[in-house]
Amino acid sequence: MPGMLETVLNVGLNAETVQGLIRLTGNPRLAWDSYRRLVQGYAAAVANLPTAPFGALVAAELVRAEADNERDLQRLSFR
Repeated sequence: MPGMLETVLNVGLNAETVQGLIRLTGNPRLAWDSYRRLVQGYAAAVANLPTAPFGALVAAELVRAEADNERDLQRLSFR
């Protein structure tokens, strides 16, 4: 039944496969954000850890990059 189980996305990403995804897409932000979401999802669903530290890191990056939202980080990272 949909919604009955927690789901961890992007399983299989690691430092090596992230580099391959960067080469394949030419988009480092996509690759590293996918890896972040894997670690964050694993922390929440499997290890039952708080995800607030991940949100705090993203919020800090938004401030550092003077971005309004996460989508803007992609645009700003290639200036």
